[in-house]
Amino acid sequence: MVSPESMADIAHLNGMRLPARGEHFLRIDSESALVDALSWAADRDVAITVIGEGSNTVMHPLVQGLVLEMAIPGLKVMDDDGTRLLVRAAAGENWHSFVLWAAERGFHGLENLALIPGTVGAAPVQNIGAYGFELASRVRSVYCYDRVLEEFKTLSAADCHFGYRDSIFKRTDGAHYIIVAVDFQLDRNAIPVVTYPELKQALGQGPYGAVEILEEVVNLRRAKLPDPANLPNVGSFFKNPAVPLPVAESMKVNWPLMPQYPSAGETVKLSAAWMIDYLGWRDATHEGAIGIYRDHALIMVNHGAGSAAGVLNLATKIMQSVENEFQIALEIEPSLIGLPAA
Repeated sequence: MVSPESMADIAHLNGMRLPARGEHFLRIDSESALVDALSWAADRDVAITVIGEGSNTVMHPLVQGLVLEMAIPGLKVMDDDGTRLLVRAAAGENWHSFVLWAAERGFHGLENLALIPGTVGAAPVQNIGAYGFELASRVRSVYCYDRVLEEFKTLSAADCHFGYRDSIFKRTDGAHYIIVAVDFQLDRNAIPVVTYPELKQALGQGPYGAVEILEEVVNLRRAKLPDPANLPNVGSFFKNPAVPLPVAESMKVNWPLMPQYPSAGETVKLSAAWMIDYLGWRDATHEGAIGIYRDHALIMVNHGAGSAAGVLNLATKIMQSVENEFQIALEIEPSLIGLPAA
């Protein structure tokens, strides 16, 4: 086994590009390397933090223990009946590259999720979603390593307990799983999902298929979202809150211009972006180099010298202002990792 690097610079592994170091750091490119790394950590009784590209992560200055960058590669068709396919994508594959790989081969079903930053292994954790579509509907199973049983195992989609931007992998009872690969049910004749108003308007009357949807999703995202490579960010910083139907009806009376979206059960999703924009937070720098993107109120950006403290301070101020005005409690979407500066 290659020895972990000590006090490694891991700023490149968080979407905001905040200064951060890993007490110990190792890049994992195979299943055997993962097992060896976990054994190394167990022998020394150090904690484990698993990261993909860190596209949905806010890092404090120090991440204790052993930081593992999951970089296992691989794309493979596991089953193909001529129409439906089962495709396994390894955790280290870039998500958008995988979506393009599938589309180029006529394997459809993931078009609405094009251009979302991150890796395949991170996608189920957050149950990524966009333009009226969630990843969970295409996941057949997740292949992972169980740190408690010390063995590789397969979890069904039901085992993953997917929810809105949620899964078992984000919870205490799933913290011992490390995602190694994901099996997707794709389809050569997938029915397009065009329920999201903005996407439907952009596509027009049609006809359109999976390729046209993918292209339009890419165009829409590029038009309103900053490229993390040029302006560091973690995408949507807050979740759209889901409220009971009576609360939504009351909100509609008081704020008739606030967008509302259908949700699971007897709930309605409210637009967090609209509320933040309404309160005047967009296109301003509030915490040193940390601010809100000029074209989208849900996007927090780092103009070059930001800190985790600045990110969290601004997030707290925004959440307090939204709660004061709307009596709605926003939730942060990215994961927080590491220890604050002393």
